[in-house]
Amino acid sequence: RFSGERSSDSGLFFETALNKLELKYGSTGPHRSKQRLSLPQIAALPEAARMHILLCLKDLSSFEKALHIKKEKNSFRRIKAVDRGILKMAKKITKREAKEAKRGLSLALSTHGSQVTRNSSNRRQQVLSEIMKLDDSELADLWSVHQRYQRKLAKKRNEE
Repeated sequence: RFSGERSSDSGLFFETALNKLELKYGSTGPHRSKQRLSLPQIAALPEAARMHILLCLKDLSSFEKALHIKKEKNSFRRIKAVDRGILKMAKKITKREAKEAKRGLSLALSTHGSQVTRNSSNRRQQVLSEIMKLDDSELADLWSVHQRYQRKLAKKRNEE
């Protein structure tokens, strides 16, 4: 295995593994998270951008199946139909999420006492799941920020 990259951000980087010996030279570029786009985010793109993306795809059959779209023989009509399907599905998703958020808010207002403990537990789970998604360097950065904050807080308490 041999890989390398050259970027203006980090300079030159080489990496290889030879007979169970790993060699690295240089520093890697900044970590970019591979975040996936949701259907509403794709639908929010301008139509021209969506059409360019769909034009670059070799096979639209999976989209046609997922969005329940009738196959067209004309490739431009196929792309246009998939684009319309994406817009419709994104609109449904957005409406459903808004309904769920509204229902969750009304439930929280009606059963505030028991909901507080559930919300705090749910919020804790959300925070922990987000922390689990962090890579090592991001986690180390987060920990150092927390440590700095704790030191500043302790310093303020000692001054008072």
